[in-house]
Amino acid sequence: MNPLNLIIVEDEPAILKGIVMLIRRIDLPLVITGAYSNGREALEDLEQSCPDIVMTDVQMPVMSGLQLVEKMKELGYASKYIILSGYAEFEYARTAIRLGVNHYLLKSPRISELKEALSSLCDEIYETRYSEYRRYLQKLLLRQSRPSADSSQFPELRLRFYLYAFGPLLEHLPEDVDSCNNYIDADETLALITKRFPQSRGYIWILNGYTPGTKIILESDSAGQFLSPGCLYELLKEQAAKELAALEQAVKEQAVREQLPVTLICLPGTETFPHLHDALLYAMKYLQRKIRFGESRLYTVPSGQSFSVTETLSKTERDMLCEALNSHRTDLFVKHYLYFARDWRKRGYSQAECTALTRQCLSEICRSLPAEEAVGLEETALSELFRITASARTFENFFDKCSKLMENILNSSGHFPEDSQVDDVVELLYRHILTDYGSKIDINGFAREHGYHPIYLITRFTRLKAISPTKLIIQLRLNQAKEMLAHTDMRLKDIADAVGYYDVSYFSRVFKEREGVSPGSYRKETSSTQTDLQYPYRTE
Repeated sequence: MNPLNLIIVEDEPAILKGIVMLIRRIDLPLVITGAYSNGREALEDLEQSCPDIVMTDVQMPVMSGLQLVEKMKELGYASKYIILSGYAEFEYARTAIRLGVNHYLLKSPRISELKEALSSLCDEIYETRYSEYRRYLQKLLLRQSRPSADSSQFPELRLRFYLYAFGPLLEHLPEDVDSCNNYIDADETLALITKRFPQSRGYIWILNGYTPGTKIILESDSAGQFLSPGCLYELLKEQAAKELAALEQAVKEQAVREQLPVTLICLPGTETFPHLHDALLYAMKYLQRKIRFGESRLYTVPSGQSFSVTETLSKTERDMLCEALNSHRTDLFVKHYLYFARDWRKRGYSQAECTALTRQCLSEICRSLPAEEAVGLEETALSELFRITASARTFENFFDKCSKLMENILNSSGHFPEDSQVDDVVELLYRHILTDYGSKIDINGFAREHGYHPIYLITRFTRLKAISPTKLIIQLRLNQAKEMLAHTDMRLKDIADAVGYYDVSYFSRVFKEREGVSPGSYRKETSSTQTDLQYPYRTE
């Protein structure tokens, strides 16, 4: 962040000179852009001095310090104010408080008092600017605004762009999956970086990426240099290991030797405001092409490189799978899949490519089934695929779990035993969802607890209720969220928690995908017509 502008208004030359000398001895990011003998002089020079902080005597000829503060507020200046006074009368303090003065010091202040007051104001101003800049950068990345429209208050910076991912790259996250990908917090990551590299404080912004587990780092050039990508990469690997250990302890699982992989993409050179969105898309394509199961890597992206991602089965592969399906050979289908998997790994296919190709294999299975059996089955299979992707630590682990999923679908489909009690279990699951949709619901665990294969129970549920369990959960959660958005002033994070989403970014993404508008836009559209209704939700 740039240094802050400070002006001093004091009618006694000796005191003015002494204050200037004190401030220059204080190690704070301040530049004195003006020194004046009365409030009128300071007021007439505001366009030149552009003060972030105003330090003024309370009693002066022509225009007092309090009059200056009042006039600046009328003109819309968002400066911070320190009043200096040789008078300890309560009336001055009371007027200063009414005007929103930040500090009231008696002359002549000790250097410790002055430093404490100025330091607190610097922190407050930088925190506000940082938040404003962060929102602005987020809009640019998502192309919700253009630099020429509202960038006057944000000076153009030389930026370095990073994209990093904890664990596997996930386009979607199943509703009932607990994954450390969503426990990575942008503010905690920022605190970790600035603690290790104090010189970066105020020069780094961390934003949520498009997909779960991805974050964006934008770093401006401070003191003529950027952070070393290698140092940042090692720091993020440390954080990944800590997050993994915390998650394993929380769910009381046996410790896993492999650390949660972290992939860091560093774009070459610097990016300017108009190109941020394009830089993000470029980095996402590179990440999709490079990220591997269980591998931690740092990539410095060469400029001007084009990317090709393989997401379609070849004709030979599809023909081999169809032959196995037509002959009702489960073992042959799985054998073909594992053969393909070994070839995909040999060719260096990324995690995203392997997931997309496996998804096509599952779709081939579902297309081969009778329509009444395929209802809801593909959705269930894809949900399980994303679950496997979220938890896989190695290529072998991923392909092994996927092959078992295919075996379960092929061996179970069309051969479910007639069971009159399954409808009762469906009703139990239905009531459980209606009652507890705001908490974590483990559909697979529920099925096994009642002695049924999850695929069988989910398929039966979908036939009887004309909606899959997962879609029903999402529908109930979003209906409740819409009620709370329309009739309360609860924060989005609190609403997300209340309806069962522990990640507010993920909640916002699901809401917009299903409803066509963001939660904030939905609230604005509905609040004007429904403000007279009261709902018993907590709003603090």
